[in-house]
Amino acid sequence: MRRYGVALAVVALGLSPAGAQNYPAKVVRAIVPSAPGGSIDIVGRLVAPRLGESLGQQFIVENRAGAAGTIGAAAVAKSPPDGYTLLVASQSGVSAAPSLIRNLPYDPQRDLTPIVLMVIQPSVLVVHPSLPARTTKDFIALARTRPGLLTYGSSGIGATQHLSAELFGMMTGTELRHVPYKGGALAMSDLLGGHIYFMFSPAPTATPYLRSNRMRALAVTSLRRIESLPGVPTLDESGVRGYDFSSWIGLLGPASLPREIVSRLHDETTKAIAEPALRGKLLDMGLGLPPGRTPEEFGRFIAQDTVTTARVIKFAKVQPE
Repeated sequence: MRRYGVALAVVALGLSPAGAQNYPAKVVRAIVPSAPGGSIDIVGRLVAPRLGESLGQQFIVENRAGAAGTIGAAAVAKSPPDGYTLLVASQSGVSAAPSLIRNLPYDPQRDLTPIVLMVIQPSVLVVHPSLPARTTKDFIALARTRPGLLTYGSSGIGATQHLSAELFGMMTGTELRHVPYKGGALAMSDLLGGHIYFMFSPAPTATPYLRSNRMRALAVTSLRRIESLPGVPTLDESGVRGYDFSSWIGLLGPASLPREIVSRLHDETTKAIAEPALRGKLLDMGLGLPPGRTPEEFGRFIAQDTVTTARVIKFAKVQPE
């Protein structure tokens, strides 16, 4: 069986050509592997009704949170390859999962079909206003004089916030102290209260506090500046050459999803995201819109992200659970 990227395949187990051409003929479930209210959930709920309108069937968002996104991903991986169960996925349940979870009940590169990369979610290096660092260069110099003393928060071991900071430490030769929390909101609360010094926060979370001057932004983790924070430079611009580590949100299905269904979902999702109203909402959230990626390119993107994430996890000495 030939595969493109992450299990992009069409085999006899899929729908017949006629069935694929008539897709969708019933309600489609889009599983979000996280709790309501987060970025993945918001993006899924913004895109789902637009797909319903363009494809003539209802797209229902179903939250299946738990185990760092792997419960929802496993449910999709084990579903029939008929296009009626899809996954609104992020880095945690796909790229990071193989390095973080022992006995993972699915293989992301074998059991999932990439459809479309919808958005990139950069993080922002934010510091408490009391920290005497106004640029990334200042921050690195300060960290080198205080090895292991600058504390940062994350939503948990292996979370994007954690891995972003570990990659930063690896590339700058700084020793930073990780304080894991049971959720990103708790970490943010402690940063606002001055109990930790900095965070690599998702842009949508940080933006309101930056606008009210309750924290200071030093840089963003993507290679391009984000439209909601145009005055904040990238880490690459700030001297950490080549730094590029962002979370992402994409649409995937089970393995062996017929090419006709993959193509239709890819095209309609791409059109939905390009609509001015939706595009504006996503950009205002601090999300980046990637250049058009084919399903095959999305598969290669996931494969490379898996390699990068595994390298950072190994550097951080995170043991699989």
